[in-house]
Formats: sequence, structure tokens, C-alpha cells
Amino acid sequence: YNIPTRQQKAYLRQLEDIANNNNADAAIALGKFYARGENPFYNLKRSEYFYEKAYNLGHDEIGVALAKSYIYKSNKEKSGLDILQLLSKQGNGEATYEIGNLMLHKVDMTLQKKNSSCIATSFNEPHEFYINKMYAKQSRSIYLTNSVIPWYKKAYKQNSLDAMFKLISLDLQ
Repeated sequence: YNIPTRQQKAYLRQLEDIANNNNADAAIALGKFYARGENPFYNLKRSEYFYEKAYNLGHDEIGVALAKSYIYKSNKEKSGLDILQLLSKQGNGEATYEIGNLMLHKVDMTLQKKNSSCIATSFNEPHEFYINKMYAKQSRSIYLTNSVIPWYKKAYKQNSLDAMFKLISLDLQ
């Protein structure tokens, strides 16, 4: 860590040359390196570039990281979801689990928007607030049953332990 910045940059250039010569391991290492937010060399575009390189060289395991970066950091949800769906069809439980996470996030964001308008609205009768809250809770249950849980069940069948724990936590709610 006491290496001068100039020397660090030289090492990175060497590693990038190796990665650009179709070395997937180097590309994966660089993608992860540039993705770390606490890193002074943090660079989302560089991270995704090297993730793409490794993914295109046949390293499907990095496809999930690439897809998550697209979805949650780069506003390329469709591209990220396309990768996850392809990997899921190939039996990748981690990708299937991440689709479940994305669906859960969408459900919660949709209901949060509806709930915030519920809070800001004045009600004529006290029971109106309760009815709106119950509607939101029932809607979440329906969305979970139809849009989220099937993805977690599929991921569990693809040997994702994270999916098993998510199913247990959703069942407890």
C-alpha cells in the first residue's frame, strides 16, 4: 500500500493489457477492483467493461455481478434482466435469486409510492386509513405470491441457499 500512485497506475495498465489479451481471470479481478466504492480507483464504466469482457469470454459466474451493476448502478435494467434471465434458464441459481430480489424491490417500491400518498391524504373517516393500509398489505401478499416467490422457489431448486433463507423470511412475515 506504500507504492506511489504512478507505480499503481503502471501495475493497473499491465493488468489491463493482460485482461485485454483475453485473460478472463485478469478481467474479473479488474472488474471487481474498479467496482469497489471505497477504492480511489473506483470506476463503474471500467468495472462493467471488464465484467463484460470476462462474461463474453464464457465466465457466466461474473454475469450476475455485471447484471446487478447494470440494474442498480447504471440504469440499464433491461440489459441486466436479460443477462439474469439467460443465466437462470441455464440453471444459475444465483441469477434466479437476483431476479427474485429485483421483483421484490419493485413490489416494495410500488407499494411505498402508494403508501406515501396514503399518509399524505386526509381521510373523512378514521376507518378509511385502516382500509387503505390493509389494501396495501394484501396487495403485497398477492404480488409476492405471483411475482416474487416463484423466482425464489426456482432459485432454491437450482441450489441457492440464499433463496431458501429468503423464502423462510418471507414466510415469517
